[in-house]
Amino acid sequence: MFSERLGLYQGHALTWTEIAQTADCRLLLCDEIIAYLPFNAQEGFGPCTWENSSLRAWLNGAFFQEAFSCCSDRIVPYTVKTKHSADTTDRVWLLDADEARAYLVGKKIPFRGVAPFLVPQHIGQYIGIRRRDVWLLRSAPNDGEALSQAANVIESGDHPNKINDGGRNLNINSVAGVRPVIAVRR
Repeated sequence: MFSERLGLYQGHALTWTEIAQTADCRLLLCDEIIAYLPFNAQEGFGPCTWENSSLRAWLNGAFFQEAFSCCSDRIVPYTVKTKHSADTTDRVWLLDADEARAYLVGKKIPFRGVAPFLVPQHIGQYIGIRRRDVWLLRSAPNDGEALSQAANVIESGDHPNKINDGGRNLNINSVAGVRPVIAVRR
């Protein structure tokens, strides 16, 4: 399994693991939760797609500028296809539920927990999750039926990489972990 250190965020070197390859690039998933943010920081629980989310704007703006100021030329713009959202071209994005199943379930992709500069937060305490290692996906749960909720992955010792895209999801303005994906040239 290929792993690489690339970028620096909050003074911490980021480690990435290869989850897939295309003809010209490798897709890398960050080994840690690097932030706790909502999918969309808005008032209320209105619907929102990946294309219009504040998390997408933050990942491709402030996060990208800080984390990859030394090596931004290595990050390849990538066309991200998301159900119920327009295709986007991003340098940093999140997995969707189908990708998480394909790339993570049954595979030994490292999850190192929460980055050392973060204070762990309990996520989903009002819906019964009560864990600090829940991270967001870019797809809506239930195949897009609930665009006001955020699908997520729950890490636990018994069931690592548990995809939560059915019931009991987070509202899109609920804070949860962020575990970004990037594409780098081969």
